[in-house]
Amino acid sequence: MFRETAAFRVQMTLVFHKIAEKEGLQVSEEEYQERLGSVAADYGYEDTSDVEAVYSRAMMEEELIQEKVINLIRNHAVIS
Repeated sequence: MFRETAAFRVQMTLVFHKIAEKEGLQVSEEEYQERLGSVAADYGYEDTSDVEAVYSRAMMEEELIQEKVINLIRNHAVIS
């Protein structure tokens, strides 16, 4: 069961990255800093450097890219 879940997550990550690449979606420094501040506030960290000690930049950028791709799909979806 864990293998299937892991395989699915890897496939989804690859699909998100391919869509982001094709659509030119990137994470700006401003977006990263906003997320960093938001996570710090949400989890009670005193400083954003404390967040960076726990969560890698790559991890947060991955989350932001996935959100951008999901929003892109949602905004262009035609539901019938």
